Amino acid sequence: MIVEFGLVKKPQDVVLSGNLYITAEERFQETKVADIWHKLDGSDAHLKYTIHENKMDWVFLMPVHESDGWEVVEMNEYFLQFKCKSIT
Repeated sequence: MIVEFGLVKKPQDVVLSGNLYITAEERFQETKVADIWHKLDGSDAHLKYTIHENKMDWVFLMPVHESDGWEVVEMNEYFLQFKCKSIT
């Protein structure tokens, strides 16, 4: 699954964006803003965002799917917007 994402500090400051290629291989990405861990396990994607500024961990279990539009998750003073699509 490919996840296109933007991590936004409220109200609208995009602090991190990119694409995650989530496969059965565990991956860890370090950035100045956050660390991102992800892995595909069957029909679910496991994701963990660790935001450095507030030392918060956000853990998600997301079913593999395709997004019709942007999806949004509130994360205290941040929000995560993302779109999902299959790897073909």
